[in-house]
Amino acid sequence: MTRDDIKKLFPEATDEQISSLLSSHHNELNRLKDDNKALKEKADKFDAAEREKLSQEEKLNKLIEEANKAKADNLRLLNRTKAAAKFAPLGLTEKDYSPILDGFVSDNEEQTLNFADALVKMLTSTSAKAAAAAKQELMQTPPPAGGTVSSNTADSLKEQFANARKNNDMLGMIKSMDAMTSASEQGTKV
Repeated sequence: MTRDDIKKLFPEATDEQISSLLSSHHNELNRLKDDNKALKEKADKFDAAEREKLSQEEKLNKLIEEANKAKADNLRLLNRTKAAAKFAPLGLTEKDYSPILDGFVSDNEEQTLNFADALVKMLTSTSAKAAAAAKQELMQTPPPAGGTVSSNTADSLKEQFANARKNNDMLGMIKSMDAMTSASEQGTKV
């Protein structure tokens, strides 16, 4: 505001009154500018503190998220190990059951172990049924028919015995003698 502006508003005002009014106006304006500057500094500090607080919270939330993920991974690994232990008595190798484990292992221990138990039960049952069927089939198979040993075989057995005796191979001599005894029991002249 200028002197001329004040004279237009208050034409009867004296120079002293105008000077006093301008001085008061400038003092008030300077005080408001200082207050505004102080408030702006406080607002900037507050904003900076809020940003720092927020970034600290974000860091904490990220750490919590990473810890929860690591916990879930460790639970899955522990449950995988427990489920794998269920397959060991079956005589299966890790190569045999590993692809299956990856399909059902989770961070829920009870669910994982229940599925592993069911799978082991099914494999055991299937194996037992297959063994019983094989046994039944073997029991119904007739014994092999008796045959005769050809003269070529007899000569071969004598030759095997001679080679074993020459090499001082006791096991070879026993095997060839057993074969000759078996051939002579079947009625072949050795």
